[in-house]
Amino acid sequence: MQNNPKMSNRGQEISRPERHISDYLSDDITKAIIEDVHQEVFTYEQNLEIDWTEYFTDAVRLIRASLKEEDILGTTVEEVRRVLDSDRVVVYGLSSKSKGTIIAESTAPGISRALGRTIEDPCFDAEYIHKYENGRIRATDNIYEAGLNPCYINQLETLQVKSNLVAPIINQGKLLGLLVAHQCSQPRQWQQHEIRWISQIAMQVGFALDNAKLLAEAEHFRQQAELEKKWTQYFNDTVKVIHASVNKEDILKTSVEEVRRIIECERVVVYGPNPNSDEVVLAESVAPGWPKSAEITTNDPCFEAKYVDQYENGRVVSMDNIYEQNLSSCHIQQLEKLSVKANLVAPIIKQGKLMGLLIAHQCSDTRNWQEHEINWFSQVAMQIGFAIENAKLNAKTSDLRHEKDIETEWTKYFTQTVRLIRASLKEEDILRTTVEEVRRVLECDSVLVYGLRPEAEGVVIAESVAPRWTKALGMTMKDPCLEVQYIEKYRNGRVRVTDNIYEAGFSACYIRQLEKIDIKANIITPIIYEDKLLGLLVANQCSGPRQWLSYEVRWLSQIAMQVGFAIDNAKLIATTSDICQQTDIETEWTSYFTQTVKLIRDSLNKEDILKTSVEEVRRVMGCDRVVIYGLDSESMGIVTAESVAPRWSKSLGAMIEDPCFASRYIEKYRNGRVIAIGNVYEASLTPCYIEQLERFEVKANLVAPIIHEGKLMGLLIAHECSQAREWLPHEVRWFSQIATQVGFALENAALSAKTSLLRQEKNVEDEWTKYFTQTVRLIRSSLKEEDILKTTVEEVRRVIECDSVLVYGLKPEAQGVVIAESVGRRWTRALGMTMKDPCLEAKYIEKYRNGRVRVVDNIYEAGFTACYIEQLEKIDIKANIITPIIHEDKLLGLLVASQCSGPREWLSHEVRWLSQIAMQVGFAIENAQVSESRIQTYQVFKKDAPVQHSQQEDFQELIAELLKDNENSFKAFSTKALNLSEFVTVALKQIQGVSDGAKGVATTARQAEHQVKRNHQSLQEAQKNVKSILQSISAHHEAVVYGAQKVKQVSEDCQRLSVLIDEVSTKLNKQINSQNINAAIAKSELENSEQELLVSNAEETETTEKELINTVAQTQSLLTTVTKEINHISGTMETGSQQTSTWTKSLKNNELQIYHISTINTRAGRLVEKITQAATNQIRSSDEARQHILSASTVARKISEQSQALTKWFTQLSTFAQDNIQKAEFWENIKRFLHSSHTLVTGLTEKK
Repeated sequence: MQNNPKMSNRGQEISRPERHISDYLSDDITKAIIEDVHQEVFTYEQNLEIDWTEYFTDAVRLIRASLKEEDILGTTVEEVRRVLDSDRVVVYGLSSKSKGTIIAESTAPGISRALGRTIEDPCFDAEYIHKYENGRIRATDNIYEAGLNPCYINQLETLQVKSNLVAPIINQGKLLGLLVAHQCSQPRQWQQHEIRWISQIAMQVGFALDNAKLLAEAEHFRQQAELEKKWTQYFNDTVKVIHASVNKEDILKTSVEEVRRIIECERVVVYGPNPNSDEVVLAESVAPGWPKSAEITTNDPCFEAKYVDQYENGRVVSMDNIYEQNLSSCHIQQLEKLSVKANLVAPIIKQGKLMGLLIAHQCSDTRNWQEHEINWFSQVAMQIGFAIENAKLNAKTSDLRHEKDIETEWTKYFTQTVRLIRASLKEEDILRTTVEEVRRVLECDSVLVYGLRPEAEGVVIAESVAPRWTKALGMTMKDPCLEVQYIEKYRNGRVRVTDNIYEAGFSACYIRQLEKIDIKANIITPIIYEDKLLGLLVANQCSGPRQWLSYEVRWLSQIAMQVGFAIDNAKLIATTSDICQQTDIETEWTSYFTQTVKLIRDSLNKEDILKTSVEEVRRVMGCDRVVIYGLDSESMGIVTAESVAPRWSKSLGAMIEDPCFASRYIEKYRNGRVIAIGNVYEASLTPCYIEQLERFEVKANLVAPIIHEGKLMGLLIAHECSQAREWLPHEVRWFSQIATQVGFALENAALSAKTSLLRQEKNVEDEWTKYFTQTVRLIRSSLKEEDILKTTVEEVRRVIECDSVLVYGLKPEAQGVVIAESVGRRWTRALGMTMKDPCLEAKYIEKYRNGRVRVVDNIYEAGFTACYIEQLEKIDIKANIITPIIHEDKLLGLLVASQCSGPREWLSHEVRWLSQIAMQVGFAIENAQVSESRIQTYQVFKKDAPVQHSQQEDFQELIAELLKDNENSFKAFSTKALNLSEFVTVALKQIQGVSDGAKGVATTARQAEHQVKRNHQSLQEAQKNVKSILQSISAHHEAVVYGAQKVKQVSEDCQRLSVLIDEVSTKLNKQINSQNINAAIAKSELENSEQELLVSNAEETETTEKELINTVAQTQSLLTTVTKEINHISGTMETGSQQTSTWTKSLKNNELQIYHISTINTRAGRLVEKITQAATNQIRSSDEARQHILSASTVARKISEQSQALTKWFTQLSTFAQDNIQKAEFWENIKRFLHSSHTLVTGLTEKK
């Protein structure tokens, strides 16, 4: 549009002549010219409108001709730039509220390109989004004059923009992006028709994009339907092939081949889980050139226990790239062994249990597994499980039919054999018939009957053997199957089946035993009757190994049971003989027990008891070693006593770790557990325990706990080192009884030792009491403080034999002055030294005043500060005891005993003795101070005696006159004093009553005050709770409102989507009808072969179309249901919002009420506080008055008593003075009188 600027200039040229004509021509001419000009302008504008309408039509036609989003946007920017003749046109796609990406661009030559650039534009802030959604058009003629912010101008400058024109691309109220025209060469004044045209074009772009989206979705649905049909056919074909296989191996092999062929990957395997988490490859199909997983041992975390439940619940895992799945390094290494880049895993499930995993490997490169591939893959895995289950059921049915036939046949054999056995009446005949019939039915080479012996040997007491094989009748064989640990199993019905003796784990010696009678395979069944093991019935194959069938084994075990019934009567006589023999054994071992217990009880200490016990036990039991194992911890012990035969190694003092002492066995031994092991290698012991026993050549052992009063004191253990040994029951019983007696004996010895220790402690206590008495006597004999302290430190150092003893005198600044000391010659003296000691700080003073004694065995391990340790090192102290010197709760100093040679562990009796001595020093110092005070008082009195004598003579005449003048006055004074005393007593009772009442008021007021405080706390908590609830409700309400808005928006979107689906459905119906008509026309014009092909395609198309229509209908129904649910949720949220508002108002009212109650409670608290204060003041005043009255009462009582005495005394004195005025005794009495008078007057003056 190169003519646009010209037309604009033309308009400007017309405006200048108009102004010129209006100035110089007449009004009529001017009006005519103006009308012509206006007409020309109108014509121009009409032409301009027609031109821009044509531009719009052409551009829309080109845009609508494009069917893809990229083509639509590319056509749009090209056409807009061509029509507007601008430097650049872009489409700005939104990625966030303030950022966008240029997704389409058209630029003039020489203008930089910006396609794909991400631009942060404030136009896209939340406040502008709404404006653009409402159709806002922004035209900027000059970016520097439009009031834009600097950051936005910087963005535009990077694109060389001088002016721009922005129009929103909108469809159905949603902002899809912005269509922007840039003028880069210079600023540009955008014309109104240009602005209107670009906004219309932007709107048409929105419509075109929407149509393209609908067409793309329709095409996607069509392709999806074709894809589903294709993979459904794959599934049907694969399932048909899989189910055609009749056994598990064929099913798995067919499955992996078909899966690899269809999904075209490099490897498909079926893994079966293993208890060790190793993967067992059950089947594999791998492309040439890639490693086979069957040749590589792997450990796959997929088979770990934590994943089993997930796979059993149908978990399917797809990994497009194993390096982007956050797999562990070990897992990646496992996959790299197989060159795996991507994989797909689906569970093979049978009856709800995981039987394996179907796994596809992509090795050449990573792979984006498609959804239809994953669904098909998981469905095939499920079908594999079904196929395997069906194959198993078919095989099981066939096996059951075959087993039924066999069972019928062997039942017949059983009936015949039992009839023959029951026909025999003697044990020999029973056994002979049995072995013959068993060999005939089983068709084996030999059948034997073993008779059992206690020493784990079997005697062949009956035999039937084929001619070519070795006979064994009467032969004795050492058979591990007959050891003690197996006897119980056979008694419980154990049947042992050996298909090949060389593969059964037998020892070499046992195999040699079997080879002697040519045995290669056998079945051993017990002959039992009433839970008694009578012998073993053994069927042997000598020609070679034989796989014994289950029905053969079952039949033989049933025959053995019948043999037990038949020979039970023959065993009764032998049983009676055994009982008699057992009685003799019990009598013998009872005698052994009595003798051994006597010897053990004769020992008086622990060592002798243990030594006697092990010696006697080894002698009686005839074993190689007997030890006593003392417990050191739950799993460690030490051999504390031992008796061992000469040829075997000694274990005395050995530390042994024994699993028997683990926590799970402690309780069992404490409850009396006795364990007998006939052969350590056949007792299922742990390897570490066997190694412990092998150190001491142990082949068999017997363990019994040594217990007393429920406590496990140790273990009594017998060892057999030469060979394994079957411990007989009477041996085990006797052994456990001896262990119990050892416990009793050890307890008695411990009690004796404890008694001895108590006696020794008493002697020590008596000795230290003697030291205490001597030391106190020496301290009390000193009368001066210096002598007391000197005696103390000397005696303490002598008695407790330490290196130095100090006495610290205290100063207020927490420093100790050493005021007394006794120290060894080689150690530093500290007398007179001032030391800064943390022990004397204010926080410790009170503790020492309360009797604290501090014991330090090692100053470097006591947690002292470095500075304090330096103080102690100055006087060589390594350990000390600090005890306070106290008298009448006064801390007079500290008595400190120190060890300088090294650390010392102070004994309890030393600490106790030193603290007692410190207390006595306090008493002694106090006595010395009192004595010193008395001496000083006496010296002062003695010094003032002459002066007092001269004063007596001066007062003689004065006293005589005083006696005469004041006799009557004293009588009157005595009467008044008596009245005063009575008045004070009454006042005291009244004040006491007032004080008690005030105390009651104060107590009540304090209780009320506490209650007010509790109420205040409760109210504050209630206010906090209400505020918290209100805040939570507010947040909840906002969330509900926001959620309601979102739900409403979703509802509107669903409605729009429903309308869109209706439109798509209508269009589809029209297109289907049109296609059907076109197909009918084309069919009439084609040949027969082409018609058949067309019919086939038409049928497939019709099927797809019907499926598509059904899908649309289902989607429509689903949207209707969703819309109803959303509307219901919206209504529920609105109701909840209203209820929340009502609840909020109620809580605010409650909060206001709580505030009023809190205010009232605060006022009540203040009132109660005033009452309490007033009552307290009243009590204080009453107490003070009471104290004053008490003092006054005391004074009054004294005055009354003294006045009465004075009155009486004055009366006597008046008479006495006439005759005794010159006697010294008289003046002594006068002196005491004056002193009493002075005291009385002083008291009255102070207490008035």
